[in-house]
Amino acid sequence: MEKRAKAGGRKAGTPNKVSVDLRYSVQLLLTDQWPEFMRRLSHLDDDAYCRVVCSLLPYVIPKQKEVQITAPEVGGFRFVVSDNTDEQPT
Repeated sequence: MEKRAKAGGRKAGTPNKVSVDLRYSVQLLLTDQWPEFMRRLSHLDDDAYCRVVCSLLPYVIPKQKEVQITAPEVGGFRFVVSDNTDEQPT
């Protein structure tokens, strides 16, 4: 079956209006509730506090992708660790 040409709808890259509105609503809720959130956070025990902080990290620090390097069958790699001195690797 052939794909037909796009006829109407959002242009490519245009965000979904529902998603934009929902994000804005959540932002307002969090902004209004921030003092209460901080108050409750200060009353948590160490374990609960760490769980909350760790659960929020993915929203501010992007997850890193795993990188795999495959060495060629002949030859190999030479790793040089430098501390930015003027010494040349041997």
